[in-house]
Amino acid sequence: MSTPINQNRDVVIVGAGIGGSALADVPANGGLSVVILEKTLQHKDVVRAEWLAPWGVLEATELGLTETYVAAGANRSLRNIFYDDLMTREEAANDTVSLW
Repeated sequence: MSTPINQNRDVVIVGAGIGGSALADVPANGGLSVVILEKTLQHKDVVRAEWLAPWGVLEATELGLTETYVAAGANRSLRNIFYDDLMTREEAANDTVSLW
């Protein structure tokens, strides 16, 4: 149930994108009153958050958000190869990170 905006809140988050929405989930699940402020009434699709780094997948999993992302159409990369100018292709391929 939503509350009128003029009531006091414990937490105010600006931006209802994927970051703001995920961030709001933590204090709300902890029993705090949260309001998210968004400047637009309709979502404008922009290219962002196309890929979660391994640490981001871990954070999302710890927050219980992984399945929400999957339900929204996220693709599951099973591994990631980080290439570096100082590594050969073979070294990079042997230094893969498993995801999800």
